[in-house]
Amino acid sequence: MKRILPFLFLSAVTLAAPVKNFPLVNQEGKPFQLHDLKGSYVLLTFIYARCPLPKMCPLSLKLSRQTLQAWKKDPELKTKKIVALAVTLDPENDTPAALKAYGKRFSLTSPDALLATGDAKALAELAGEFNVVGFPNQGTIAHNSKHILLDPELNEVTQLKDNEWKINDALEAVKKQKPQL
Repeated sequence: MKRILPFLFLSAVTLAAPVKNFPLVNQEGKPFQLHDLKGSYVLLTFIYARCPLPKMCPLSLKLSRQTLQAWKKDPELKTKKIVALAVTLDPENDTPAALKAYGKRFSLTSPDALLATGDAKALAELAGEFNVVGFPNQGTIAHNSKHILLDPELNEVTQLKDNEWKINDALEAVKKQKPQL
């Protein structure tokens, strides 16, 4: 996420700003804060466990798992920590137990992967930070699909949209990242 800050002579500089902190509950039913993940790269996506569309939420979780696997094998990245975080857009139905079962279907288990629920308003605000919107639609939740890669300070590195990206896109985004000043 980028913020524009004014400086003298009416010039502007774009500076990275970390994502705001949000209270969440993981698939084990344990509360945590988004900022608890500082120190790790975070591959964030938004899902719901009842999703019937194979190219949406199920594919998002497969891409998350494949990214974790490729990350651990990459010589440049394997020493850097990464966590896959899938946040529900359906907190009414996605209890911690439902998310735990959903994560197991895709071999996404903690500590490398967190599936999170929480207060509906906070989840909607978190999704809104990345222009992810979801709304009920005939028993499903229509939503846009993307993964957001955050650096260890929770600054946005890149957005990977529509589940049409390749695993290498995420890995290369980190490798091309410039050191923070």
